Amino acid sequence: MFEKRYYPDGSSYVNVLEFKNFTVYLNSYEDLWTLAQIREVYKFNNCNAEVTIPCLLDAQADRRFDKNQSFSLKLVCKFINDMGWSKVRIFHPHNSEVVEALIDNVEIIDNSILLSNVLNDLKDYSLMSTDAGGYKWLMKIADKIG
Repeated sequence: MFEKRYYPDGSSYVNVLEFKNFTVYLNSYEDLWTLAQIREVYKFNNCNAEVTIPCLLDAQADRRFDKNQSFSLKLVCKFINDMGWSKVRIFHPHNSEVVEALIDNVEIIDNSILLSNVLNDLKDYSLMSTDAGGYKWLMKIADKIG
């Protein structure tokens, strides 16, 4: 879909090979920057697209925890909004209500069907929450898959 190239000083550029809807994994702020570079090429070529983000960067930081701390998710969402995607699909963010409020044209994708299919193949399993923030999501999924 695209190639990413680096200059000797470490800066980068992308070369888009195919204009289509795509999935991107945001594992770092560099990945977020790459997404912005891709979008810039799309805009230059008058192409619009939908992007799917399986795991939203900083999603667990769904509020400002202290007045002297940054609200990282808000910044990531603003950065994504400023790109102007026609649709942004995100799989089960930490707090879907916050993500829906912060990202324009967002569609939250429920993964309960996929999870149910995977768990049906297992004989014995336990669902565990990583923290108190993930508990609400886990309970919704548990209710859906029975």
